[in-house]
Order: sequence, then C-alpha cells, then structure tokens
Amino acid sequence: MAIRRFRSKCSVLDPFKPVVKKFHSMGWGSIFVRRMKVFSLAILIYLDYKSLKHRQKWTSDSEKAALWEKAHERNANRIVKLIIELEGMWVKMGQYFSVRADGLPGAYPRLLKQLQDSLPPRCLKEVCRTIQKELGKSMDDLFTTFVEAPIATASIAQVHRATLRDGQEVVVKVQHEGIKTIILEDLKDAKSVVEWIVWAEPKYNFHPVIDEWCKEAPKELDFNKEAENTRKVSKNLGCKDNRIDKNPEHRVKVLMPEVIQSTERVLILEYMDGVRLNDSCSLDSLGVNKKNIVEEITRAYAHQIFLDGFFNADPHPGNFLVTKSRPHLPILLDFGFTKLLSSSMKHTVAKMFLASAELDALSGDIVLFLRVLNLLAGLSTALNVSVSYYRIIRPFAESALECDTNEGPKDNAEWVCDSPVNSEVEAKLRALLVQLGYADKILGIQVCAYKDGNVIIDTAAGVLGNYDPSPVQPDTLFPVFSVTKGVTAGILHWLVDKGKVKLEEKVANIWPEFSSNRKDLIKVHHVLNHTSGLQNALSSLVQDNPMVLCDWEECLKRVAMVAPESEPGQQQLYHYLSYGWLCGGIIQHASKRKFQDILEEAMVHPLNVEGELYIGIPQGVESRLATLTLDTNDLNKLAEVSSPTSSSSSPPMFQFDILAGLVPFFNTLNVRRAILPAANGHCSARALARYYAALLDGGVVPPPHSSLSQPPLGSHPHHPKDTSNKKHGGNKKDSKTNNLSDFKIFSSQKAKLHDSFLGIGDYEKLVVPNGDFGLGFKRVCSKDGSLIGFGHSGLGGSTAYCDISNRFAISVTLNKLSFGSVTRDIIQFVCSELNIPVPEEYA
Repeated sequence: MAIRRFRSKCSVLDPFKPVVKKFHSMGWGSIFVRRMKVFSLAILIYLDYKSLKHRQKWTSDSEKAALWEKAHERNANRIVKLIIELEGMWVKMGQYFSVRADGLPGAYPRLLKQLQDSLPPRCLKEVCRTIQKELGKSMDDLFTTFVEAPIATASIAQVHRATLRDGQEVVVKVQHEGIKTIILEDLKDAKSVVEWIVWAEPKYNFHPVIDEWCKEAPKELDFNKEAENTRKVSKNLGCKDNRIDKNPEHRVKVLMPEVIQSTERVLILEYMDGVRLNDSCSLDSLGVNKKNIVEEITRAYAHQIFLDGFFNADPHPGNFLVTKSRPHLPILLDFGFTKLLSSSMKHTVAKMFLASAELDALSGDIVLFLRVLNLLAGLSTALNVSVSYYRIIRPFAESALECDTNEGPKDNAEWVCDSPVNSEVEAKLRALLVQLGYADKILGIQVCAYKDGNVIIDTAAGVLGNYDPSPVQPDTLFPVFSVTKGVTAGILHWLVDKGKVKLEEKVANIWPEFSSNRKDLIKVHHVLNHTSGLQNALSSLVQDNPMVLCDWEECLKRVAMVAPESEPGQQQLYHYLSYGWLCGGIIQHASKRKFQDILEEAMVHPLNVEGELYIGIPQGVESRLATLTLDTNDLNKLAEVSSPTSSSSSPPMFQFDILAGLVPFFNTLNVRRAILPAANGHCSARALARYYAALLDGGVVPPPHSSLSQPPLGSHPHHPKDTSNKKHGGNKKDSKTNNLSDFKIFSSQKAKLHDSFLGIGDYEKLVVPNGDFGLGFKRVCSKDGSLIGFGHSGLGGSTAYCDISNRFAISVTLNKLSFGSVTRDIIQFVCSELNIPVPEEYA
C-alpha cells in the first residue's frame, strides 16, 4: 500500500527536514522565546525605516527610490523568514498581505506569496497519528492509497490526496498538532505589536483588524465548523443542484468540493482536479480567461455577502483552483474563516458599498467586508487583469436593499420637512416639489430664498440618498460642486476689501513660487475672470491619479509650477478645477493663514452659518451628508451637452463617462474632506442663500434666521470633534457681530462692491468684454440680456444667485444630478410668483 511505503520514507523528507526541526522546537518550545523574536523584529524594522527616513534628507532624489526599494526588500525578507520559522497565525496574516498587491510596496506581496500553501510539511507520523486518533480507525481501514507528499501545507493544517476504501478520490485535511496553543499565543503577540505601533505611530491604527482576527480566527480550529460552512455556502451558491436564481444577474458559476466526513481536527473532502489561481503560467497554457475567473469569483463573493449574508472572509489565492477542462470554472476552497452578517449589518454594508463612502468607525463586520474587497482587488492586480468590481457587485448589493430604496412622496407622508411656512410662495413651492417627487425628479432637495432681507422660503424635502432613507433637514449638507467658486470669490474680494490683496497685483508678488514657467504676468483679476491661461492646470495629473485632489498642499505646489496655455487676459476659458487652487493659493499667501481659517473668519462666523458652510468637511458631520446620484432619465441629455461655460473644447469632467465616475468619487469621505475651493463646497441652501443675501446688500448681514426652523441656523459647532476652542475659536463671535443686522462683512460701498463682482464700471478693464464671468462670479442676465445680478451654478443642478435690483437671493441644493430641469422649474416658478425676471440660464 502507498501508506506503508510512505511510512518507510518518513524519515527522509530531505528538502524540509531542517526547517521542520527548527519550527518544531519553536512551536513546542518556549512561548517566551517565540514572543521575543516577534517583538525584536518589529522594533528592528521600525528603526530601519526611521533611520532611512532621516537619512534620505541628505540623499539625492535619484537615489531615494533605490534606497526605499532596498529597505522594502530587506524587511520583507526578514518578515518572511520569521513567518516560515514560527508558522502559526503569522502565516495567515502573511497570506492576507500577500494579495495586497494594490496597497503595499512591491517587495512585500512578491515575497509573501511564497506563504500561499508552500510551507514545510509536518512529518507523516504526526499526520497519521492525528487521523487515527480523530477517526478511530487505522490508516489501512480508511484508505487504499494515501499520497506521500501533501498537496499543500498551510498555517493550521496540511492536505493529502487519498483514495477511500470505496474507491472515491478525496483530499484529507489534517490539523497540525499543538497548533491551537500557538494560534492563541500568536494572536496575543499580534495584538501587542499593534498596540505598540499605535503608540509609536498613532496614524497607523490596526486595532479594528486585529480585534476581528482575535474574535474569528480561533473558529478555524474546529473542522466540523468548516464542514458545516462548506455545505452551507455550496447550497447557497447552488454548486451541486444548479439552482437558478430568480434574478439572472445573481447566477454564479463556481464549484465547491463535497464534504465526505469531518471531526474537530480532520476534514475529508471530494477531490477536485484544478490549477492554482496563482499559477499564472499553467493558466495561460490551458487558455484560461483570467479576467472571467476573477469576475466569477467576485460574483460568488457578492452573492455570499449581499444575498446570503454568510461569506468566506479569507479569499487569498491559495484558496482557489481553476478547473483544467473547459469550461474553466473557479473552485472555492477553505471555509474555516467565515462571517455571518445580521440583516441590519448586511443593509449597512450594501449602503456603504453603493454610496462608495468610507467610514471612520469600522465595526468588525465591515472590517471583514473591506478585507474581502481588498483581497479581490489584489487578485486582479496579481493576475494583471482589469475587473470592474462595482459593476459586478452592484446588482447583489441593490438586491439586499430592495425594501429600503426610496419610493418618493407617495409612500412617505413626511417627505417634505415639517418646518414653518414663511410665505404663500413657499406653500405653493412645496406643492410643486411634491409633484416633481412623484415624477421621480427629486431625491433630496433644499430651497431657500430671501426677499428684501427676509426669508421667504426655507424648505427641505426628500431623503439623503438612494440607499439612505434618512430625511433631508434644513441643516443637511449637500455637495454643490462649482457653486463653491462663488464662495471662494467672496473670500478673495474680502481680502481685497481688507487691503491684503489688489486685483491688479501680480500673483507672483503674493505667491513667489508662482513666478515659474512664464506666469509672472498673471494677475489676480485674470484668475477671477478665468483668463489666466491655466484652465487645464493639473487636469492630466488628476485623471491619472484622482486622489491627488485630496492633497491640498501638493496641488498648490504643483499648480505653482505649471505653464500657462495662453497669454493672460486673452481668452475666457472656464477654470473648472484650477480656479480653486489658484484662488486658494492667493488667499493663503496673502493672509498668511490656512484657507479654511479665512473662510470661517470672513464668512462663516459673521453670517452665523456655523456647521452649514464648508469647503472640506471636518469629522463629525457625516450623519448630515447627502449622497449624490445621477438622474438616469437625463443621461442621454447629459451625454450630448458640454459645460455651458466652456468653449469648443469641453473639460473632461463634463463628458458623461467621466461624470458617471465622478459621482461615487465625490461621495467618498476622503474627497469630501479635501480642500477644493472650485468644486467641493458642502452647504445647506439656507447658508448659501444667506451668503448671497448679504452680498446683494453690500455685505450687510441679514437679520437672524427664524428660530422656528429646526435646528436653528448656526447652532452646530463648526468643528464637532474638535474640543480645542483655542485652535478654532469654537463658535465665539466678535462682540461687534452680536447685533448681526448692524454688522457688515465688507467696508466698501454697495454699488462699488457689486461692480467689482460683476467686472463693470471702474472694473470693466479687468475683464474680457461680454464674457460670462465678472471677477469670480457668473454674471446673471435676464432673457433680454440685461445684467441683473451675480452668482454661480454647479454641476448637476445646485445653484445660488442674487438679483440686485429686486433684492432677491435664492439657493437650490440637490443630490440627484441632472441636466438642471428641476432647478429650472423651481427658479421659473419662484420668479413668476414674485413677478421678477427669470435668469436667462433658467428661462
């Protein structure tokens, strides 16, 4: 028999013999020695990187990359060497990071890959001893053959091929002796290392991850549970009975082995012949479509998470095979580490995925969900295939939320927020909003308007997002895209009013680094008028790496180095993103203070709009954020048009395929927190309307907002999670702002101020004749071409403007992006009711 022949050869496992003895002494020897090796290596690697970080200050740029690459290689080798020596739980962690090819320096995943089922095996005597003890029979009574070398050896067990007495080919998974003790001790050590890292480098907090490992990993030590998990997932996915899901999008084509027998430490499964997913050469020789394989695996995990609420939380490449025969299908293995999601958590995970938003406080369940997504992303990177995970997973996530999706006003009696009605116009407007809601034109919306210095409309309706049924309130924060530019312009004019900046001053005089690459002739008024010639600055960089938008200082540094495409003052071309960095850089260098601090001093505190006007949100406001979505009924229209403010060459962000990607991108918290003074304002409509009401009255702050509007405007702390009043000044206001109706933001006369905003009168020579823009603001004209006011609209429909002669200011904020039809209907209705001109843009 093969088993007897193998026994006779047990003493000559030549390649691994030294390693096995070394591990054996570590595994069963002193836990203290084992622990000291872990801590010593952690300290060694930490000091290595710290030293390198200090040393690179005196290293040329050309040599820095090579230094870091050598350090990564050196430390990755150290980690792999110790993991192979210690085995246990460290192998599981190494396997996890081995598929993070998308998020780690290349040396780490490359070297850690050898931990994917390629560890030294245990001696056959130990394997046989465990099998016979667990199953209560001799090897001869159980098997006709038992293959000498294990198929794979992992952290907890190793797997052998065998043939049962009835002739069935199987694999036998046998748990290593004493591994339970080692696993539990390793988890303690890992937790200690994480605590030390957090103490040494607070920004690297891995507590949520290690806490979930400590909770879930010990469950892998009972193979009866793994057998039960395998049967359950196989049934859910319809692997054996070819079950047809009701929804064709939910069908999954994967295979799983049948469970033959199990005990706590031995698991016998059906043998399935296949190629390892990480054996790229074999996959290529078989003609396997690797992209299809990764997509089908992704679908299987989406099914497990969103439909079944029960999933394998450990999808590293060693846990997948691909069938050798056509059609090539993935085989899912190893269901020891699974997670059961409650119905509420399944909904939370689905909402999080569909909103593409990040969370600050991650529960253990979400940690595992994100881990699975990261591992799946690592698979496609490792196999060098491009997979659209969002497209594949979305139908499954939407299915999990079928009962939660918004049905509009017909199923929600509180669809319009129950706030005071300020005028007859507002009462009629609310009826119009309900009609638009029935027509599925509105998801969530706010409208606020001032007439003659008083609030006449302050209405909120709808919900925060497609998958968030929380109601929109007056204090909800909406992303308003380019409406932000009007606020940024106001800050720069405030500095001009304070004598900190001159409109005809060269930008390089204020911002010395800006003088490079022929930009020494660009003046402040060129930036405000969109005539600086830098309309596409950093556009290629943003397309290649969108997350660079989140690095404010890096963007300022880079925009100061670019070259203009044309001479300043020659042509008005919309600066769709560069406007924010240009104005923001001027504001910071002229004031010698941070952009957000100036925003608070100039506008937020004087207007009493704390907590409702941000350019880059702080922590603590997440529950009030509206989530963007696209109006699918307007997709064709959006695809056919370009920016109304651009010339023949439409900026990339106005192309529909790019726009569709921008929506989830701008929903993420990283982007929401970024300082983007051209496109990232988060405001309530009542804060924006109050801002424009003040501007149209020459900077005079309107009377306090109605206290009946709940929560009252200005009642939120502007920095909810910042307990230091010293740093931000809390919500304290200068004593002269206590009587807001007597306070002015600007000292200039109203007429002169409006002329500067519009670029007329004494400021006419600073702008391009007949342009759409004045100095920072969009000119608002009536249908007959008469200039009536100023403001700024944003991508998708949010807007804010004022009509000077009629002392009227209005703001609309919404989260269902469209071609602007909803905003047009609202503006036309309100202007008609008040008998004032409708702006040409909305006529």
